[in-house]
Amino acid sequence: MTQRVFLIALAALCSAAAPAQELTLPADGFVEGWVCSGPSRDFSRDELFNHIDGGAEIFLEFGFEHLTVQRFKSGRGELAIEVYRMESPDAALGIYLTRIRTEAPLTGIRARNSGDRLQVTAVKGNYLLLANNFAGSEQLLPVMADLASAVLDQIPESPPTKLFDLLPGEGLIAGSRCMFRGPYGLQRIFTLGDGDILLQKGKTFGVAAEYAETDSTKFTRIIVSYPDSASASQAYQHLLAYRDPTIRVTEEKAGEFRFKDFQGKSGIAALRGNTVNLRLRLSRIP
Repeated sequence: MTQRVFLIALAALCSAAAPAQELTLPADGFVEGWVCSGPSRDFSRDELFNHIDGGAEIFLEFGFEHLTVQRFKSGRGELAIEVYRMESPDAALGIYLTRIRTEAPLTGIRARNSGDRLQVTAVKGNYLLLANNFAGSEQLLPVMADLASAVLDQIPESPPTKLFDLLPGEGLIAGSRCMFRGPYGLQRIFTLGDGDILLQKGKTFGVAAEYAETDSTKFTRIIVSYPDSASASQAYQHLLAYRDPTIRVTEEKAGEFRFKDFQGKSGIAALRGNTVNLRLRLSRIP
């Protein structure tokens, strides 16, 4: 089975955490002078590759369900809105954070968002929304905000995620928290090994963040919480056995191993109850 087919099958098996909510796209005149440019387009899980070239895998990994795209035009330019329905608010937040480097919220949007003259990205409930400005005119930012808000205001608020409660607060660098749900997301953080090295099986979320180590250095912390201690132990043993060849174990004891990475920096992997904890890119072992 090819990797692409596997991801499509995996997405089809994901269970929805909430029933699908019907959203109404903005109509002609949502802002004076702006009208729909052609019919809307819909993409299911097995069609997402037809819309996203080279980036659909991570959407499927997080739990993508459905996408609707609608273009709008006026004498001032052309905009498009992309509405991604994910299987849960955590899945939507996870994919949102993969797209944002430095969050720059726009005023007038009643949802978590970040944007500029080219694109506004927002998340609310189990939806990720993109508002695209093809000409890149700064003058269209208010229209982009109105376009996004016309959809976002239909979505009820969801409780804050509890996944980040796993991460210690001391030393955490603001804006560095992120999530992953499998190899595509994990590779953006660190190369631990091939395939589903932490045995997340497309279901278990992991969280990561950067921490201050000294005044001038920082390290990365990864934590994955499994349904039970047996699953965590299996994942830990799988990591130890099938880790990337560049990870050289320097010390091992029950439930913990220490290593050097390809840059010569230190790391610690530890089994703690139903969690696997990693500290990476350490300048020294604490």
